[in-house]
Amino acid sequence: MTSRVERCGGCGRQLWLPRQAVAARCHACRSVTSFPSSSQRWAQVYGSVSQPHHNVVTTVPSNYVAAGPGNEEEKNPYRIPTKQNIRTAMRWLAQDCQPGDSLVFHYSGHGSRQKDYNKDELDGFDETICPLDHETEGPIIDDEINATIVRPLPRGAKLHAIIDSCYSGTVLDLPFVCKINGEEYKWEDQRIPTACYKGTSGGIALSFSACSDNQTSASTSAFSGKDVTGVMTSSFIQAVKNEPCLTYGRLLAAMGDAIPSLMPNDTDVIQEPQLSASETFDIFTKQFIL
Repeated sequence: MTSRVERCGGCGRQLWLPRQAVAARCHACRSVTSFPSSSQRWAQVYGSVSQPHHNVVTTVPSNYVAAGPGNEEEKNPYRIPTKQNIRTAMRWLAQDCQPGDSLVFHYSGHGSRQKDYNKDELDGFDETICPLDHETEGPIIDDEINATIVRPLPRGAKLHAIIDSCYSGTVLDLPFVCKINGEEYKWEDQRIPTACYKGTSGGIALSFSACSDNQTSASTSAFSGKDVTGVMTSSFIQAVKNEPCLTYGRLLAAMGDAIPSLMPNDTDVIQEPQLSASETFDIFTKQFIL
């Protein structure tokens, strides 16, 4: 999903926004500015527009925007996806979050796992994301991600994470993981009684991940024709673009249906997209709204 630049109606600063945002809270003056025309752009791509308060985003300062596809030669040191820059961006995302805010955290890159030393994982491993400099600075583990962007989430706020990496099923350490089989599903409780609390401060956190904790993920050029994109990211965009008014269950199923056709011909990778959440809900009746 591409970003765009708008002006804050309060202080006039430039605001970097996802294309679907219909309003934004300025990171400097905290005023909220509406952008009516952006809802039309959202409708053209995704087919439906949620209520305005669901699309109010807290804007990211331009110097914290990480490099994306095509920006490998980024010269601004604050835009390179290093461990420190990703940490700074995550802290900024959750800072001063208010009821009514809708936050989105998207990571597409390498992922791994390591031994769980504080015994809060059912499988004995912490899941990680691997910044550009992870070989020298180390990865960012799920405990830190949870503490930074999940636990501070206040009542009335919502976070969606879209994580396209290997071993990413529980990379936000959310309490519940949804297992779906056709039209049936169940929520698996990931909590360990002796471990610290991994939920929010009253808000709702949801994560779509590329695969389960013991699977790897693949990349593809099938979606764009030339640029290499994560298979999960491609399946997510394809599903949301093709089917308006998706429920969470239908979105998860559509991603799973699309992944085999997006896989490179020379791979034997099996990946199943995962949905995890801070609380359980009916995935086939709750509408997906960022």
